[in-house]
Amino acid sequence: KTIVELVWYDSDENYKYVLVGFNTGHIFLCDLNEQYPNIITQFDKYSGNLNKLIWLKNEPGSFISLYKGTSRIGVWNVSRKSYKKITKYSEYPIVNCVTFPDGKKLIMSLENGEVQIYSLIHDKKFFEISPGHSETIFDMKFSPFQYGIFATCAYDGFIKIWDMTTDKVKVTLKINQPGEIEQNNVYKIYSLKWSPNEKELLLTGDSQSNLRLWDVEKQKLNLSFCLSSENKGEVIGIDWNYENYIVATLINCVYICSYEGKRILLENTIRTDTKLFQVKFSLHDKLNFAVACEDSLIRIY
Repeated sequence: KTIVELVWYDSDENYKYVLVGFNTGHIFLCDLNEQYPNIITQFDKYSGNLNKLIWLKNEPGSFISLYKGTSRIGVWNVSRKSYKKITKYSEYPIVNCVTFPDGKKLIMSLENGEVQIYSLIHDKKFFEISPGHSETIFDMKFSPFQYGIFATCAYDGFIKIWDMTTDKVKVTLKINQPGEIEQNNVYKIYSLKWSPNEKELLLTGDSQSNLRLWDVEKQKLNLSFCLSSENKGEVIGIDWNYENYIVATLINCVYICSYEGKRILLENTIRTDTKLFQVKFSLHDKLNFAVACEDSLIRIY
C-alpha cells in the first residue's frame, strides 16, 4: 500500500483528524492527537487507484473520493463505513477536483484538459469550460483572496489562471527562460499553491526539482529555486502557511523553506527511506505538517 492523499479536517479546531487515502482504494480516518494517535475508522473499500480526498465544508463530516482513470466520485460521511453514493460525473476520467469556496459546487479537471463545474445542491453539472490545457491537469487551487479565481497546472508545462465570472482563462504562464529547456522542451508542472499573504503570488513545483514563484498580476516569473541539483525529480507536494514557511516533497526528501523579502531560503532537508507524496501543514499548529509516504506511514514533523 502507498499513501497518496491526506487531508486535515478544518471544520473544528478541537479535533486533529486527518483523512488518509491509499492507492489501493482504502480510506482511513485518523486522530493525530500527539499523545494517543489512533485510527478511528477504516472505511469499506470501493475501488483501487484512489488519488484524491476532499472534505465537504457544507456537510459536516462528509467527504468525497476520486479514483484514477475513472469519472466516478464517491460521497461519504464519517458516521458510516460504507459510501453514501457513487456518481459518474463525466465522459472523461477526472484527474483533480476542488470545492468552490461556498462548499456547494465542485470544480473538476478532466483528462482531456476540460474543466467542469458540478452543483452538489442540485446534483447535476452546472456548466463546463472547454479545454484550456493540451495535456492532463495535475493540480488546481482557488485564490484565497479573489472570489472565483483559480489556477491550474498541467503536463503541458502551462499554468492557467481562470476567472469563473467570465468562464475564461484570464492569464497564461509558461517557463521560457534561456538555458532552461528540458530534453523534450516541456517542464511538467505537478503542483501549485497560492501565497496565503499576497494575492498576486503563486508557487509551483515542476518535473526538474524546481520551485517557481510567479507574479500573476504582472504575468511574470519572479524567481526560480532548485531544491536539489542531485535529487532530480517531480515536486509532487507543496504547501505554504501564513508564517511564510514552505514545505515541498521531492522523491524521498522533505524540503523546508522560508519566503523572505522576495527570496526563497532552504532551512532544512529531511531525508527518508521511502518515496514521498503529498505534504500538508496542520491547520491548528503553524509548525507541524504531515507527509504521505509510499511505505504506508504518515510522518508528522
